[in-house]
Formats: sequence, structure tokens, C-alpha cells
Amino acid sequence: GFRPTVIHTFSGWNSHSVTDKKGFNYNKQSIAGHYFVPVGESAFVELRGQKKYSSHLDTCKVASVLFKSSHPLSLTAKLNNQESIPFNIEGSSELQSVRVDGNVGRIRWTTAVDSAVVFYGTTMDGNDGVVLDNFSLRGSSGYSLMSIPTNNLVEFNALRPYDLIIIQYGLNVVAEGVYDYNYYRIQMNKVINYLKQSCPNTGFLILSVGDRDYKTEEGTYETMPEIKYF
Repeated sequence: GFRPTVIHTFSGWNSHSVTDKKGFNYNKQSIAGHYFVPVGESAFVELRGQKKYSSHLDTCKVASVLFKSSHPLSLTAKLNNQESIPFNIEGSSELQSVRVDGNVGRIRWTTAVDSAVVFYGTTMDGNDGVVLDNFSLRGSSGYSLMSIPTNNLVEFNALRPYDLIIIQYGLNVVAEGVYDYNYYRIQMNKVINYLKQSCPNTGFLILSVGDRDYKTEEGTYETMPEIKYF
């Protein structure tokens, strides 16, 4: 409901995030800090374009799914609620993806349950223009990016090469009465250098903290004075 650009339905998955309190396997996480394991009888995820939010969002040209499976895996892609396309994938220790090309208005990926298989996400892309992957880690300071295994970052960047990585940071770190954020600068420098090592041909844009207000004693809202120090 928070993503009006696409209609998204799914069932049969255990979702894992780096912000989970327990049960998260750091070695399995992707560049997005998440991973998904199929459970139950079967698991599916479906994406469908629509026109209500904005034009040109009803179809895409390329749909894909990203995963890791050390042994053979069977996937099915149901295209535009009509034909089903089977994929029989050989096992590999590296990140893999399969794709469907065409005029894709609706795509449903289905897989049999296998607790040893890890999925990372689906895409709906065009053949030209700008492709944006927007990874949100709400509640994270950003330090967790250094917990992503280097080989996972390298493999992800090989399948979806990034020309530019934009890091927006810091809003939740700003705290009332705190005016020295040098500790955060030091840690985020480490994070950025860590990402640069895994994506050496990628440009980086650092997008600083946005505005954050507080309620004064007079009942008005003003920018927190700590923002400028941050």
C-alpha cells in the first residue's frame, strides 16, 4: 500500500532483515540488507503494473528474479496471467537471476519450498533510460552496510552493475541535546570505503540529512538546532 507505482502480492515467504532482533544470517544478506526463504507448500511473488498513479507504469520490458541455490532449482514465471514459462536452473554457489523479456504487464514467480534456497528480490525494468533500485533500511544507522559479505556485494554488482550509488543518511541519528557527531562521520567513512572496494567502478553521491523539526514551547514547529551540527 505504500508503493503506489506497482501492485505487489506474495505468499509463502519468511522475510529477513538486518534490522531484525534475532534469527538473521548476515552471510546471506544482499546489497539491500534483506533475504527471503520460501516456506509452506509453495511460494510466489507477483508484480503488476498500473496506470492510476502515473502514466507509462502499466508495462515493463524486462522482469527478473534474483536468488542463490547450491542445488538445481525449478522456477515458473506466469506472464500477463496467461502463459507459464518454466526455468530449470543448475545449482551454483554464486548469485543467479532469470529474466523474461517482452511486454510485461503482470509477472508471477512461483517456486517450490526449499529452505536452502535464498531469494533477494524481483525487478521490472526498461531497456533504456534510468533504472533505480531504492533500498530502504528504516531504523538503521547505516553501519550495517559493512556487515554485507564482500562477495555478495561483488556478485550483486556484477548482475546489476551500478553507475551511481546514492547514500542518504543520518535523520534518525540526530538527537536532542547532541551536538557532536564526529563518531558518526568516522563510521560512515568506513561504510563508504567498504562499498567502494566492492564496487570500484561506481560513483558515489552522499546525500546529507534532511530537515527535522521539533515543537517549541510556544507550540510552533522549527528545525532542530542539532541538525546544523550534524
